[in-house]
Amino acid sequence: QGILVALYSRRDSGKGQHVKISMLEALSCLLTYHAGNYFATGKSYERAGNAHPSIVPYETFQAADGWLNIAVGNEKQWVAFCTAINRDDLKENELYAQGPDRVNNRDTLIPIISDVLRAKTRAEWIDILGEAGIPCGSIQTVGEICESETLKQRGMIWKMDHPSAGELRNIANPIVMTGTPFAPPSPPPLLGEHTETVLKEVLGLEAEKIATLKVDGAV
Repeated sequence: QGILVALYSRRDSGKGQHVKISMLEALSCLLTYHAGNYFATGKSYERAGNAHPSIVPYETFQAADGWLNIAVGNEKQWVAFCTAINRDDLKENELYAQGPDRVNNRDTLIPIISDVLRAKTRAEWIDILGEAGIPCGSIQTVGEICESETLKQRGMIWKMDHPSAGELRNIANPIVMTGTPFAPPSPPPLLGEHTETVLKEVLGLEAEKIATLKVDGAV
């Protein structure tokens, strides 16, 4: 972002400028509302797992086949959420009527919601909640990501043939360039596969010297 702003400034003024950023300053910006809460109250945020500290329900829940994130961010979404999970009684309960009420009574509300959500799969809940306008998404396993049809169609799974291990797969480089595409990686080398190349090209040894090293068991 800073680089782009500097480029626009150069375009308009004809002058370049240094762009400086430190890791500490960059990461401090990720505190976002946590920093705002501290400056307003003087209290540091305490760990809460995957749960949002000031919005409920807004966290990770377990479905029948895995985990998903659900973000019920306002009163309209809360009403729609209760209807979507067939728990209209919750929106009529004074304990959970408004956002602050749900935060204060998180300990009783979350177990109720958790029990309901375990009854269906992630895909079922995503369809139901998506139809109701509730932000949600599946938390996929490493295996689900690696076997993703989207990644396969995007060419993000590289395949390579290894002389002893057969076909190997790994994640490709995510940067796609039209003019200079990345070449597929070479398979992992066998033990000592490049020894002679290194001795010749890096150390500059002659063939006779390399042969002597082999006879002596040095390489």
